Amino acid sequence: MNFVIKSGRVYSILPKSNSIKPPELKSSPKVSGRETLSRLIKEASFGWLGTAQDLALVALYASAKLHRGAFVPISTDKVMKDAAKLFTNLQDRRVQKSLRKSLYSLADDGFRRGSEITNRGFARLKHIIPKYIDQRPWNGWLYLTIYDIPENIKRSRDKFRNLMKQLSFGMLQESVWASFTDPEPFLADLIEWDQLEDFVITVKSRVSPRLRKGLIPLLAKAFKLDNLNLRYEAFINRVKEAKSAPPDLAIKYLAILKDDPQLPFRLLPRNWLGDKAYQVYVKKILPKMPHEYGQFISKLDKIV
Repeated sequence: MNFVIKSGRVYSILPKSNSIKPPELKSSPKVSGRETLSRLIKEASFGWLGTAQDLALVALYASAKLHRGAFVPISTDKVMKDAAKLFTNLQDRRVQKSLRKSLYSLADDGFRRGSEITNRGFARLKHIIPKYIDQRPWNGWLYLTIYDIPENIKRSRDKFRNLMKQLSFGMLQESVWASFTDPEPFLADLIEWDQLEDFVITVKSRVSPRLRKGLIPLLAKAFKLDNLNLRYEAFINRVKEAKSAPPDLAIKYLAILKDDPQLPFRLLPRNWLGDKAYQVYVKKILPKMPHEYGQFISKLDKIV
């Protein structure tokens, strides 16, 4: 491999006693109402969504209708009804109450104007709604982000590590992360803000065809593809069993797709089931979905 290294602004004893005392009962850690709500929303969306506002935005998007290029006004009750068709586990009253409240807060945060989703709202939707990528060209370059952030600024190190996870980079080793796009635009602000310029470098490497075969198992481990493959396999089997409602299966598929880094096809293992799962989703699930879901998917293809 040929290396190009860019440094700088780159973008890491209890006392003895003869008496027997009963064991102390440990109190359970307090869980806030917000944490409970987040957990319920994650359960309803099978881990796809985590906030009531994102749930509200997706629900509004699924219900929104266009007529001659303009949004048609819709009621909150209609949005709630459509949301229940997509997320069949939305039975908890707290989730329903929070969803209704969040539909109003979307306007306060600039995600909607009346029944119309704003450009900011669409930008958010593009971020939270996973989409299968059927064209994945690769130019042969691989980026490695290497960091050695001192213990005395552990908070900055944790922030940096969490950002790498959010960006879906693969962890080759504890402080070595792989990506297929230049990480500089994504990491620059955090590095500058936390003054990490001396602790982070990136390595840009051209992977020769001869070395690609050996790279595949390394990437599979870095991006945890074995676990994803098991989830895809479970989804395919559940579709075959035909015991789950199509909306539940659709949301489960999107939850898996959200975690899928969708690596270039030539770098995927031979037993990869992601493509098969997508075909099952398109052919077996979408035709059985409510009409609103079909609109949801067609509109998604136009904006993403």
